[in-house]
Amino acid sequence: HHNIQQLKQPILYHFNNADCSLEALQQLEKSLSNINLSSKQHEELMILMNYAQADFLDIVEHFLLGVLSIKTILIDLIEESCKLRDNKNCYFLKWSQLGESSDTVRTTFKRDIVTLNELFTFCSDLVNFLSDLASSCPHALENLKKLTK
Repeated sequence: HHNIQQLKQPILYHFNNADCSLEALQQLEKSLSNINLSSKQHEELMILMNYAQADFLDIVEHFLLGVLSIKTILIDLIEESCKLRDNKNCYFLKWSQLGESSDTVRTTFKRDIVTLNELFTFCSDLVNFLSDLASSCPHALENLKKLTK
């Protein structure tokens, strides 16, 4: 499990003899999809995708279990954030509406998020929601600033 200090730095994944962030891998995936990707490169990206998925689920699992009691309120806030950002097809919103079983959430996420681009978009939507939530609540924003220092 990750602590706050570890989460301040991006998790890096090794691809083509370089350490890459999720964003860099997502950009590589996009650019490489326009040309013929070797089967070895494609396989390496899929392996890294599985690692990134597992890392994400590991990081958010305790949070997900902790928010079950306020899930209905959070879904309303997520819907509002998606509307404000004109993000009608936000998978983050669909994911938040899943059943309460941790296994269901994990299984559905692994089934639905199958590219680095989808994972990056999901993470961006999550960060946007948390930013919207923090900026609408001064106390939450102060706590968020303390965590990021």
